[in-house]
Amino acid sequence: MTPCPVEDAPYGDVLRKMSRLHWQQEISAEDKHTIYTVLGGNHRAIEWMAQVVSNQPQKSDELLAVLQHLEAPPGTPAEAASVVLEAMRQNLLLSTLRQQLTPAQDRLLRAACLSRVSVNEDGLRAIESQPEQVENNWQRLVAYALFEIPYDPELNLQYFVVPPVVKELIGQHGFDAQELRALHRTMEAYHAFQVEYLSRRLSDAIEAIYHYRCADEHTAADALAERVCNVYYAVSNFAGTKTLTEEIVVRDEPPPPWWALNRYGQCQLRLGFLDTAHAAFERALPVASSQRGRGTTLNNLSQVYMTRGDYDTALRYLEQSLQIRRDISDKAGEATTLPVCTAARM
Repeated sequence: MTPCPVEDAPYGDVLRKMSRLHWQQEISAEDKHTIYTVLGGNHRAIEWMAQVVSNQPQKSDELLAVLQHLEAPPGTPAEAASVVLEAMRQNLLLSTLRQQLTPAQDRLLRAACLSRVSVNEDGLRAIESQPEQVENNWQRLVAYALFEIPYDPELNLQYFVVPPVVKELIGQHGFDAQELRALHRTMEAYHAFQVEYLSRRLSDAIEAIYHYRCADEHTAADALAERVCNVYYAVSNFAGTKTLTEEIVVRDEPPPPWWALNRYGQCQLRLGFLDTAHAAFERALPVASSQRGRGTTLNNLSQVYMTRGDYDTALRYLEQSLQIRRDISDKAGEATTLPVCTAARM
């Protein structure tokens, strides 16, 4: 394969973009070309430079001079040097630009970086330290190209997201453990509300689960994960179900609940990983919270042995499962298990 280099944006395209930006002072053609050359035609970096030039004109010349003399670290492979240099350029610009934000605006930016998906204004208000100022703050961040605003036509709402390059350059969020947990708790509440009352989307449920776990609220996370897994499994999304249950079954504390071990085993069985499925069902059996659950797990173990061709062992598990179904008067379960059991005896 031959590498395909990505060239800088054509100067004419960048010049048209620069003419649409808000510059509070006259920028000469020479200055514009210098900015273009130093920033490698990067559109977002030029947007940030416009804000620096507008609000701190005395800083712009100094910043350009520093950027012009940056060099990649010694020993950097030639093909990666331009990438490293570009990140350094942007980071210097971003650091300078952030100095123009109020402490509340910078905090909102850092808090929004914790979110993996876009959120509507309620999501910003949940993490804003001064909710009454949220609109002024997000407008400033949008003007500085630190927020982007995708629009959802289905819900007729505008959403907000921190671009990946901004997240990467900001790096550490700077919150202590207590404040970080509090932020995750507000985010979990926001996404849980969205999935129950507004968007009703599984994507919001997944985000709620993520923030529950970041806040160490595993009981709530597990309960919501069970609901999502039931939907995924019903539509044969075994990979999605496996992903959600795997993070539960591999942990030590709190102990994985029966439903997660059982569902994880079912996914592994469906995907053809018999040994992993067997191990999961063996772990699920002693922690089954009811006789019905125990019967289900025994039935699942029988399927593992049947797939392996060990019909005698499969029959023993099926007979145990069938007896439990009869003991608890589970007619539906008995109707499902009895034909399989009969076939295994033949």
